[in-house]
Amino acid sequence: MVQSGFGLIFYMALQLLWVKDFAFFNVAFCFIYISILISLPLDLSMPLLMLFAFVLGISVDIFYDTLGIHAAACVALTFFRPGIIRLLTPLGGYDDDVQISIRTMGISWYSIYVLVLVFVHLSIIFFLEAGGFHYFYWTLAKIFASLLFTSFMIIALQYLFFSNAKR
Repeated sequence: MVQSGFGLIFYMALQLLWVKDFAFFNVAFCFIYISILISLPLDLSMPLLMLFAFVLGISVDIFYDTLGIHAAACVALTFFRPGIIRLLTPLGGYDDDVQISIRTMGISWYSIYVLVLVFVHLSIIFFLEAGGFHYFYWTLAKIFASLLFTSFMIIALQYLFFSNAKR
């Protein structure tokens, strides 16, 4: 799973070495590195989670030369993550040490969770990149195209590499 050292290195290497320059028609971009934040355990403290998100985002910013945009989007993602989890949690709740993955949560829960958090992340990235709402419709097109591309890749990678992993 992503919480292991292998998962962290795998997703960062994949993002920075292969996916970095991969875009469809300069509209759909893929940011699979955020699956690291999406798949962290539920019981992590918020300050630790936000610090990790900042370090992860600033690491990507260094390679993308984006001056903190990814760091801001990652910190915002981790800020909204507990609220999204609360909205999607069934009445019985979950154990605190449960890992968030397709295998443990199911495809429908995981897909909704990924779509919402990726949307938050991409909205912040692309509106900060645009410098506001000047190019609103173009930015919206980039958000939705990238949402489909990124979410598909995150879910596909979960199935390919981590769905049968042992707990």
